[in-house]
Amino acid sequence: MKKLKIFAIILLLIIASCKKKNQDAEPTLPPETQTGADTFGCILNGQVWTNSPRGQGTLPPLECTPEGNGVLTIIARYSTPEKWEDLKFYSINVYGNGQYPIKKSLRNVAGFFSKTVDMWSQDSDVSEDGLLTITRFDMSNRVIAGTFWFKLQKTGGTTIEAKNGRFDITMN
Repeated sequence: MKKLKIFAIILLLIIASCKKKNQDAEPTLPPETQTGADTFGCILNGQVWTNSPRGQGTLPPLECTPEGNGVLTIIARYSTPEKWEDLKFYSINVYGNGQYPIKKSLRNVAGFFSKTVDMWSQDSDVSEDGLLTITRFDMSNRVIAGTFWFKLQKTGGTTIEAKNGRFDITMN
C-alpha cells in the first residue's frame, strides 16, 4: 500500500509539472492562413507580437479598410491595462495580390505606435525598408491575407524591426 501511495504522489507531481510547462509556453505566431481568420502576428524586435483580442477601448483589435481608389489601411492593436501598441500599414495603388515595398517615395508606409514610440516610415528622420505581400485580396468575400517584414530606424535612435509577419483579416 505504501508503494502505491508513493507512486500516486510521483504521478501527481509529474502531471502538475506538465501542466505548468504548458501554461508557461512561449507565445507563437498565428498560422499563415487565407480564410478571414482575423489573425495578425510577427516577430517584433525579437519577440512574438500578436494583436490582442479586445483592441483598445472601443477600437477593434484588427482593422482592414480598402478605402477605394486603391488605398488600403491595416491596423493591428495590442492592449492591456498597462500598455498599448499599434502596428499600421498604409498603401496606395493596391488593387489585388502583389508585393508592395515599404517606401516613402511610393507612399507605402508602415508604423509602430505605443506610449513611448511614435514612428512612421514616412517621417523624414526615419529610414525604412520592408515589403507588404498580399496573397489573397478577395473583395467579394471581404478577405485579405499576406505576409510582411519591415525595419524602421529613427536617425540616431530607436529601431523597430518586424520579421515573419502574417495576417489574415476580414475587411471592414
